[in-house]
Amino acid sequence: VLRLLRTSSPLAENKFKSSGEQVHFFGEASIRYNFHCPTVANVGSAVANRGIFLVKYTPMKIEDGFDIASGEVWSISGDYEACSRFIKRLGMREEIASEAVSMSFAQHENLVSGEGWPQARYYLESGSTVREILSYNAIYDINPFEIGAKRDVSKREFAKTFNFVSRLLHLSSLLDRPVIALSNGETRRVLFARALLHSPKLMLLDDPFGGLDPERREELRDILSALSKRGIAIILVCRHEDELPVNISHRLRIDEHGNLSLTTSREEKSVPGRHQATAKKALPSVSRDSKREPIVEFRDISLKIGKKVLFSHFNWTIRKGERWILRGENGSGKTTLFALITGDSPLAYALDIRVFSQKRAVGNKLSEIRGKIAMVSPESQAYLGHKPFDLLVEALAKVPRLLLLDEPFMNMSATEERKARQLISRYLRSDRDVAAIFITHREDEAPKEFNYERKLIK
Repeated sequence: VLRLLRTSSPLAENKFKSSGEQVHFFGEASIRYNFHCPTVANVGSAVANRGIFLVKYTPMKIEDGFDIASGEVWSISGDYEACSRFIKRLGMREEIASEAVSMSFAQHENLVSGEGWPQARYYLESGSTVREILSYNAIYDINPFEIGAKRDVSKREFAKTFNFVSRLLHLSSLLDRPVIALSNGETRRVLFARALLHSPKLMLLDDPFGGLDPERREELRDILSALSKRGIAIILVCRHEDELPVNISHRLRIDEHGNLSLTTSREEKSVPGRHQATAKKALPSVSRDSKREPIVEFRDISLKIGKKVLFSHFNWTIRKGERWILRGENGSGKTTLFALITGDSPLAYALDIRVFSQKRAVGNKLSEIRGKIAMVSPESQAYLGHKPFDLLVEALAKVPRLLLLDEPFMNMSATEERKARQLISRYLRSDRDVAAIFITHREDEAPKEFNYERKLIK
């Protein structure tokens, strides 16, 4: 990443200030620019005098702000909803609109919901492609029929930046795919690419690591560190402490009562209620009791979507009472497996897949099968607009025989995540016959009741 940024990258050219120089966000230039934001009063002087401060977080009140310099990386931790509101209000400030870009799950929601209904992802003829939403016209909101308008960035300059960002984020295989067909993690990478293509001086990132597999998370940490060394200021919210870049310069913390504190310490600090990723004992990948009734059966399925081969002679059986963790890289087909189980994908009718011993076929009532299944996923958040914890409560209220959990804790606060984990555990313990599958990219997420593991190879 650093080599790319130092050599052929537009991010190393004059449009991005080099490390140590000051970025003029707004107002008069100074050694350190006063960055006005909601809720924080006289932070700069408080830090200079005491190193730490504590003020009441009042979301509707706009007061004096804090100073931020080129290349600094600020993290915001604590109560996730409060942190998310805080960074959203920063992005709404008119004073920084021309210099800053934001990235959040709300943008994810807007992007996928604008492309059609949820099942449209399995009909590849529909929707905009990644190349189209990252095009020159789309990034700069240009009407192609407008004549004589002046552009801040030439198409030639943009093409250089586009090629670099595409290489940096490994987007070449995604460019001609419909946006709606992307996985959750792939969509996050595209959103980050869109942010970079705006050539920002300040990036406001709300949970940028959400949905990324471990390799992509580590890669993004390196990218953020490298960007800061090229002079881009970054303010980010992370749900997990171990996702933070190593070069954090300042830490803001917001608790559930709205109290806000800041320190310039670089020391690692744990976030109450959050688990650090730790290695776990390997779980079995083969059923211990082949005599138990199968709930889901994938029988020698091969699946190719466009030019991409997802599965080749794939077999998997989930039996009554089994609780599986499903892992795999972004784009390896985890969410597609869920769609084949629920019948959201029409390909379920062309493959040998049996759910509650029934094969998808004309005459079989899909509603009867779905009535026994409950699912929680980022896609259901995006399309329904419901909070993730509420979606989980609604899913368990169905008393399902098969529980499908696709990154169910995404966008939850630490408190909600603890409660959600307890609800899942309580439900699974209450009925030993319930089968469940839990998609995750982290070692510390799935409740202890999940005792099998399947990993998809991309």
